[in-house]
Amino acid sequence: MKLKKSEIRKLYGAYGSNLHLEQMAVRCPDSERITTGLLYDYRLVFRRSGYADITPCKGGRVPVLLWNISLSDERYLDIYEGFPKFYIKRELPVATGNGTVTAMFYVMADMYSHEICPPSPSYLATLQHGYSENGLPEIYLDTAVKSAYSFYEKHHNH
Repeated sequence: MKLKKSEIRKLYGAYGSNLHLEQMAVRCPDSERITTGLLYDYRLVFRRSGYADITPCKGGRVPVLLWNISLSDERYLDIYEGFPKFYIKRELPVATGNGTVTAMFYVMADMYSHEICPPSPSYLATLQHGYSENGLPEIYLDTAVKSAYSFYEKHHNH
């Protein structure tokens, strides 16, 4: 059986503002929340304008939420994430309670990989809400925020 283009689905991994269920329901109306998982050997960071990103880090972990999205949802996300200039796409393995799956993630483009910037209070509140409503351990978010503030203060206080 051949799926119609509108029925084709993709597994998408969220680690930032797309953890927020209500926001994602508006942004991607066809999306279905699947499960939570962990990205191993990555860590959460805040880069340009204080937006969340993931970066390779041996021994690191990033809690994520897996979504099943439609092609039209992906087009909405592409626009929202500034693909392909601001964020690019990567297929990464996610450990879930039912084994490892591969999901698509938006990762900040290399040209921004050296920038570290703390998140705005409103953006951070969105992430905290997403972590809370999905039962994700906030220690990973707290660590990334503290690291961003520490880096920023060290490099921007004269």
